Amino acid sequence: MNEADDSYEEFFEKVIHAYHIPEKLEAMKGKWPSKLSTRGLNWLAKAFLKHHKIKEQDIFERYNLDKQEICTGVFCPNSKCASRMPMIRKNGSWFCKACLCQAKNAHFAALKDYALLFGPKITNSEAQRFLHLDSCNTAYKLLQGLSLSTKGKTKF
Repeated sequence: MNEADDSYEEFFEKVIHAYHIPEKLEAMKGKWPSKLSTRGLNWLAKAFLKHHKIKEQDIFERYNLDKQEICTGVFCPNSKCASRMPMIRKNGSWFCKACLCQAKNAHFAALKDYALLFGPKITNSEAQRFLHLDSCNTAYKLLQGLSLSTKGKTKF
């Protein structure tokens, strides 16, 4: 075994994927049963949260996508609806022309998609464009209704 192999093994002793945490805890329970008390598990949970690092990656670069290729709009939450057309905002609800479904909060899923694709920050004009809204006031009211933290006087 060479030095690179040693550092590789040492790395995987210290860094694990979240999926492997339960089996790692079981292995630790066998080695140190007294260490995994409720107090010890609470300490471990706090340590995991403190040292957790989110891997940020640009999915557009990773998958060689153009941002213009992303389908925008609010899509029908009805699982039986085969419509590929975005819903329209009408009288305080989202309306699907294909199945005639109405939903008050259909924009929640669209904004979650936005956050996953473009990041957790959105401006009023970006929300208006992404949700296919005619009014900046409607976009503002929808964002206000989510109780998001704001930055500046006009940013969400």
